[in-house]
Amino acid sequence: MKGISAIIATVLILLITVALAAAGFMFFSATFSSITQSAGQSISATTSKFQGSFQIESVYNTTPGVINFTIRNTGSATLNASKMAVYISDSLKTITYYGATSLTQDQVASYGIGEARTNYCNAVLKVTFAEVASPQTYVIKC
Repeated sequence: MKGISAIIATVLILLITVALAAAGFMFFSATFSSITQSAGQSISATTSKFQGSFQIESVYNTTPGVINFTIRNTGSATLNASKMAVYISDSLKTITYYGATSLTQDQVASYGIGEARTNYCNAVLKVTFAEVASPQTYVIKC
């Protein structure tokens, strides 16, 4: 009888060990799968930002306080105008005229901003898009 209880004890220890190893495998497998997926999405988003680029082609001041500017999409990614931010001298401005809601590769569109009685001479116009890694700047001449 003593021999049978030793065999049962050994089998139970092996079963517990295998169950713990399986539980550990399942936990770490799910954890690393989640981390890998998250990292892949982050890398994909960062890579797509390098496919987008644009150039400020012209800036013109038609009347005091009204600035119109033209942008060309020079990258391979489509740019979304609703995700565009425009700053003048590091102050966020509201776009009053949308030329196009999205710019495909090599497309050109005009946009405008305006504030009553504002002098923009020698101010720096900075345009950013969410899809683009680096903003573009332009010094406004009068």
